[in-house]
Amino acid sequence: MAFTMLRPMAARVLYPDIGMLSEDEENRSESDTSDQSYGCCEGAEARRKVPRKTGPMVMVKQRQAANARERDRTQSVNTAFTALRTLIPTEPVDRKLSKIETLRLASSYIAHLANVLLLGEGCEDGQPCFSAIYGAKGDLDGRQPRSICTFCLSNQRKGGGRRDLGGNCLKVRGVTPLRVARR
Repeated sequence: MAFTMLRPMAARVLYPDIGMLSEDEENRSESDTSDQSYGCCEGAEARRKVPRKTGPMVMVKQRQAANARERDRTQSVNTAFTALRTLIPTEPVDRKLSKIETLRLASSYIAHLANVLLLGEGCEDGQPCFSAIYGAKGDLDGRQPRSICTFCLSNQRKGGGRRDLGGNCLKVRGVTPLRVARR
């Protein structure tokens, strides 16, 4: 799945009737232009010549304010990840997931729950995610390793494990089972 970042179109392109200035800037520019003659670029030159007072103390205060905003933003993101980690079943229960693990598991857990809602947990093999991918009959061509949802695998292990048509235990590489916390 590819994600692309889209650049927002300039407001003047989408809405040519709407100005890009805030109300204060519009009021200020109206009063400035009423005093001046209507020359080609006089208003633009006057605005550029206004020096900005940025002394060392102003710069330090701006940097401190920016740092405080960034700390608040980071703390907010970390709090959200902590809350998300509590909702995702893991094994062992006290394992702390990294941010990328949390996002990936949350995504697969949402997909698993959607399959459970659509197909129900009462599928013939107890694997709603597997049934959604390969059909209810479990059509496999035998050439690919059988993929299985981590959450279905966890439920399967709790139920004593299923065997495939050949009587062999299903082997899943790189998947750790997850335990759903009972409340």
